Amino acid sequence: MSQWPWRTGNPSAFPGLDADWGSTPAWTSSPRTCSLSATAQTRAAPTRLAPSPRAPTDPLVLALDVAAAVLVLSR
Repeated sequence: MSQWPWRTGNPSAFPGLDADWGSTPAWTSSPRTCSLSATAQTRAAPTRLAPSPRAPTDPLVLALDVAAAVLVLSR
């Protein structure tokens, strides 16, 4: 089997498409359902995500790390 099934013309490589390639996948047939599920995911996402820790490349964190290293090395 080819690594690139869309080049082979094999529609069975894409389960969401019918054999005539011109049809839309089944999951796009109901825009109301898709928009409701997207809205629900957007509203629920902030409550499920943990706050991200400060990135180590933040200038304030780097400045504090350098200051701490200077203090430790100067003793």
